Amino acid sequence: MYLIIPCDVTTSRARVYKRKQPKGAMTLEFRLQCELRDIESAVTVFTSNLLTVCVAKSERAVTVITSKLLSVCVANLYRNYCSCYLCFVFS
Repeated sequence: MYLIIPCDVTTSRARVYKRKQPKGAMTLEFRLQCELRDIESAVTVFTSNLLTVCVAKSERAVTVITSKLLSVCVANLYRNYCSCYLCFVFS
């Protein structure tokens, strides 16, 4: 069985990787990959927040665009977290 896992939430939504999930229980390596992906997404969100603060002082229009991007990043982070949790629960 293959799981389709988003690679980078800030670029193209079409980019995905297939990782083979072992039969039976989820391996430690696969769990760590999920956790690392969540951490990477959280860092992306933090960076977006920081960028929003920096840009807010210069141009208002760019701040609005960055805020929209930030909400998409948060939604993707939540989706990735739920996906990893479901992998853990149903394995």
